[in-house]
This record gives sequence, C-alpha cells and structure tokens, in this order.
Amino acid sequence: MPKLCGVYGITYAIKGVMRIFYKYNKITEGIILKIAICDDNCADRRRLITHIERSEMLSGNVQVHEFSSGQELLEAMKDIVFVLVFLDVQMEGMDGNEIAKKIREIDASLVLVFYTGYAEPSPYTMEVQPFRYIKKNMSEIQMQLYVEEALDEMIRIGKIPTLLATMDNRKLAINPSHILYIDKYRKYTRIHLSKRAYRLYGIPKDWDGINPDIRLHEKLYVTYEQLKKYGFGWPHDSYLINMNYLQCCGNDTLQLEELEFIFKISRSKKEEFHQLKDIFLCGKYVGRGGGR
Repeated sequence: MPKLCGVYGITYAIKGVMRIFYKYNKITEGIILKIAICDDNCADRRRLITHIERSEMLSGNVQVHEFSSGQELLEAMKDIVFVLVFLDVQMEGMDGNEIAKKIREIDASLVLVFYTGYAEPSPYTMEVQPFRYIKKNMSEIQMQLYVEEALDEMIRIGKIPTLLATMDNRKLAINPSHILYIDKYRKYTRIHLSKRAYRLYGIPKDWDGINPDIRLHEKLYVTYEQLKKYGFGWPHDSYLINMNYLQCCGNDTLQLEELEFIFKISRSKKEEFHQLKDIFLCGKYVGRGGGR
C-alpha cells in the first residue's frame, strides 16, 4: 500500500475552498477529480500539496493521492482514473521516464507533469507529451504559476467524460477526442481510434496488421448520451462518429479522415444527425468545437 509521509494510506483530501473558479463551477460540480503525486521524497510531495491547496480554482471535490514509487502508482491506476499526475523523474527502481511510458499506455489523455530536481527535458521525455516540466529549484512564485496552469488543464480535461474500455485483459481509459468512431459488434461495442492514438496508447497491430478490439460494455445509446455534446453524432443504429474527424458529408453518406470507406446515414437518424452536425460545425467555425 502506498505510503503517505510515513503513514500508510493513499488519499489526501484537499481542504474545501469557498471560492470556486466560476468559469468551471457548474461543469465540475459533483465530479471528483483525482491527482497523483509520485515522488520518493515526502517533503517534495508535501511542497506540491501546499501549492495545490493555495489554488482558488478548486473546491472540495479534488483528491490528491501520494505515491513513493512508480510501481505503487501503476498498481493504483488499475482501479483509479487520475486526471493529473505529477511525476518525479529520478527515483529508485523504475525511473520517471519508464513510468511515464507505462502511464501513457494506460491513459493517454491525463495531464502529465514532470517534477524533478536535476534532470533536463530530453527528446525521450517529450514522446510521452508532458504538459509541464517543473524544476524543484524554481522559485515559489514560478512553481505556483506552473501548478495553477496544470490544475486549469486538469479541470478542462476533467469535464470531458473518460470511457473505460478493455482490450484483452488490459484496462484502458480512453479520451473521446482520440476516437474516430464506435460501432456495435456482437454483444458489445468497439472503439476505433485514430492512427496517432493507437501509437500514443502503445497498442500494436496483430500479426495480420489489424488493430485489436477495444471494447465498451455499455449500449451504444448510453455512450451517445455521454458524448453527443462533445462532437459525436449517431448517423446509423450501428455506429457513432466523431465529427471532429469529418472529412465530407452529404445527405445520405459521410466519410471520416484516415478511413477509405463510406458511412451511411440512415433515414431514421438523418434529421437529428444533420441538426447536430450543423450546430457542431457552426460552433467549431467560431472556435467552440471539440479539439483533438
């Protein structure tokens, strides 16, 4: 079990802050955003917690989990979905670079911040797409600024629902922005990612060059209700599509980027789909559409 500054436990609850950053207060209401701090130095973990507590954009719906090793963090990620991870680069045993790669294989969408005393950024560390690189010798003012930026990004990411999927015996937390489309298959539904996302999650093709099944166990209509406000349309009973990847669309058919085949728009779904598509494209045109 992870150590909490010498005491066994994993959760440090942030003190309630009366003033919530009003830009996000309605979006994050009722959502527990989980932060992980992985560092083998207790004092360094406590320093980060102090900076997090100082933030005025958080309410009591945030939990900070402390870990003294990368193995403890990876074990916890089997059951906990973190939105923000602060990761020390230099630790005994598995170092931060190795841990970061394994973190990205589990969840490619969380906000990753390297937290280090000596190590400098390298091309290898950039491959895991860290949001920030915090040096422990920074001034308190500079560190607070970087922590605030990471928390702001965490809140932005946290308002987007994460889809919990499985691939063989592996659990995955999928960011919807990485999905091209979702279709019905037998008794479950399948997620089809963008080419870049397969690399980001560390998912190789099989011997025949085919991407493995990534499964959701919710019904398609349940997933649609979760995702329709984030740019997903339901043009046919058999699939949902991510309109962020829409390449062309007619009255009866559409095509997505990266794919050669054509999706049909069924008669029963046509009116609702085109209405939602027009709203999405209008919002995207003025800069409010979903990103990837």
